[in-house]
Amino acid sequence: MSETPSCQTRMIVLIAVALLLPHEDNPRKLDQLTPAEKAELLDLGTSMVQDGQKQPIRVVKREDDRYTVISGHRRLLAARLVGMQSLSAIVLDGMPTRTELLVDQLIENEQRRGFSEIDRCEAYQALIRENNWTAKQLAEAVHVSESSVTKTLTLKRLCPELQGAVRTGLLRGSSAYHIARVGNPDKQKELAAAGLSRDALEVAVKGLLKGQPKGRKPGTAPVGTVLEKTAAGLEKVKTWARELATEIERLSKLNLDAAVVAETVARRFGATAEV
Repeated sequence: MSETPSCQTRMIVLIAVALLLPHEDNPRKLDQLTPAEKAELLDLGTSMVQDGQKQPIRVVKREDDRYTVISGHRRLLAARLVGMQSLSAIVLDGMPTRTELLVDQLIENEQRRGFSEIDRCEAYQALIRENNWTAKQLAEAVHVSESSVTKTLTLKRLCPELQGAVRTGLLRGSSAYHIARVGNPDKQKELAAAGLSRDALEVAVKGLLKGQPKGRKPGTAPVGTVLEKTAAGLEKVKTWARELATEIERLSKLNLDAAVVAETVARRFGATAEV
């Protein structure tokens, strides 16, 4: 197969990596990636070298005889990272619509380890804005249930600080869904800091929405008691932060690569960091 093929609709061809350009909506470069993201891409690139590229990327030919990548940006970055010279690709007739691009990007990003519930929420919002869709129409387009779309979209009600916590993994998505139902940002922060179990959080939220703790499950605290745990929850976060700093200092003394230190810390403290 040629390294610089002519544009053939839906024909799988081999294209030089040097001729492949990311779409303008996917401008990420290798020097912008975190160590964890690079490690993930290194695994992907190594797999493509050892086992072959299992799925071709999709591209559109440009007037300058180069190619714009429509889907497969992670594979392109991985190929560059491990020094691959070419990738198999499907050359499309023309540029997909904006909606098709957004759906492709959403599907590709779903496979990325760091793709958070907030990322998904923002992608859903973009598709709704672009097409003036209802939740039902969006669900049909991305092949998920309407209830799943509605649940994800509730996260847009979170205050910016908690959206950031979800994105970084400090706040679990399962907890964020409940907290997002409370409109008051200060109450949202109090609930997040309290360190409640899922059941206790659900009861607290229901109580706040109804103005009284009706329907409390056996063994769970009333809303007043729940919110009084805020100070204890903050102290828990401070303790976690001190332990994290101590561990980073210990690993730093071992003269390990910064990426290895970061990955080790993430593996040890990832679950602990959830509140």
